[in-house]
Amino acid sequence: DHIMDMTTEDLLFAIASPPVTEQTVKALRACHQRHVPIIVMAHMSNFPASDTADVLINTESFGLPFPTVPLALAAEMLSTVIEQRITGTVPRVQQLEEFLRENRLSVWNTEDRLS
Repeated sequence: DHIMDMTTEDLLFAIASPPVTEQTVKALRACHQRHVPIIVMAHMSNFPASDTADVLINTESFGLPFPTVPLALAAEMLSTVIEQRITGTVPRVQQLEEFLRENRLSVWNTEDRLS
């Protein structure tokens, strides 16, 4: 029902990995017809609804064998940047990262990066 209420003032951010469902493609096409801006992050170069996306991020180029890993990494990095830019609540983001780390829920940990 959220898609039904979306307007040009909203943004649809879709994350997809194979296999992409028909429902996902239909949702993207419905938003595209309503001129809702769309960003798609997909782990495939031939995403079936790529023509609907205003921005298409292909995580396949990350070269990792498991599609969900680059998608999760990119989504976490993107959400952190968006949070910092939109609300300026860097301390809240840092609290979230610490909570995720303490509960071993974080996909990406800045302290565990490879050099």
